[in-house]
Amino acid sequence: MELEADYNRRFTWGEICFLKMFYEDKTNDDQMQTRIWYLIRSGRLEIVGGGWVQHDETLTNYKMQITQI
Repeated sequence: MELEADYNRRFTWGEICFLKMFYEDKTNDDQMQTRIWYLIRSGRLEIVGGGWVQHDETLTNYKMQITQI
C-alpha cells in the first residue's frame, strides 16, 4: 500500500461502508487486515465521523443526519 511506502503519508476515511467492503473482501487475506489495523493504530489511516455514509446538505434536520450515522 502507498501509505506503507512513506511514513509521512496520511489518509482520512469518512465513509465506513466502503472500508467495510474492502476489509471484508474475500480476496484480501488476514495479512491485509493486519496491515489496515497497523495503519489505523499508527495514525496514518484515520477514520472520521464513523458514519455508514457522509450526510450532505440535503438532509435538513438532525434526525436524518443521525440516521446516516
